[in-house]
Amino acid sequence: MSQDTEELKLHNHVTAHLSKRAAAIYSWAYQLIWVHMTDELAERETIAHQVAWDRLKDEYLNRSSRLSNLKSGL
Repeated sequence: MSQDTEELKLHNHVTAHLSKRAAAIYSWAYQLIWVHMTDELAERETIAHQVAWDRLKDEYLNRSSRLSNLKSGL
């Protein structure tokens, strides 16, 4: 992760409360948006967080759905 994103309070606060796998997914998505945006710092951070959180949510909802389907098939 770039030095810029490592110093952001919101990013660090969120990743501190996630598992290693979830933190890696969140950080990857956050950084991807962060490097492609040129908005003001606060807006850039908010959008990067929203996108990263949605990505994390999608990952875990999809995973949960797959597990439910596997259990139903047993």
